[in-house]
Amino acid sequence: MLQLSLRSRSLGWTLTGGVARSSPESVPFVGEDGVIARGGGVEIPPNADFTGGATVTISNSVITGNLADPTHALPLGPPCPGGVSCPFAQAAGGGIDNWGTLSLANTTVSDNRIGSATGLGAVVSDADGGGIANELAGLTVNSSTVSGNEAERDSAERTLRRLGWHVPGRRLADNE
Repeated sequence: MLQLSLRSRSLGWTLTGGVARSSPESVPFVGEDGVIARGGGVEIPPNADFTGGATVTISNSVITGNLADPTHALPLGPPCPGGVSCPFAQAAGGGIDNWGTLSLANTTVSDNRIGSATGLGAVVSDADGGGIANELAGLTVNSSTVSGNEAERDSAERTLRRLGWHVPGRRLADNE
C-alpha cells in the first residue's frame, strides 16, 4: 500500500485553482471520460480493485478555491417524466477526494466547489462533498477548519455527519 505524507514547515503550503473535469473512476464506472469529476484540489484515487487507496497525511496547509465539475452527462439515471432515463453526471470532493486513509492536521479546506462554474455547463446531477468527499476508508480531521465549501445537492457538514467521520478539534462552518 502506498503511503504519502505532505508536511510543511510553519509557513505551510497552499493548493488553489485546481479543476477536475474527469476522474480515474469515470471510465470503470460509466464507460466514458468526463461523466465523473472528483478531487478538484487533491485526488487520492482508489487502487485497481476499488477496495481502498493510499494513506495520506496533509498538515499545516490550505486547500482552497478548487473545483470538480464533469464535462457532460449520460442517460444513466432513474426514469424521468416521459419514460426516458435522467441524465447522470457526478461531482465530488471539490477540495479533496479520498479513497484511502486521510489525516488532516492544522489544515484549512475552504471555498472549494463542485458543480457548474462560470463559463461551464451545468450538468451535475449528483453532487457530494464540496470540500471533502471520503469514499471507503477513514478520515481524521484534527485542529483544522472546513468552511465555505459548496455542493449543488449536498452539504459538507451533513455529509460528514451522515458518514460518521471522526473529526476531533474541527470547525465546520458555512458549508452549503
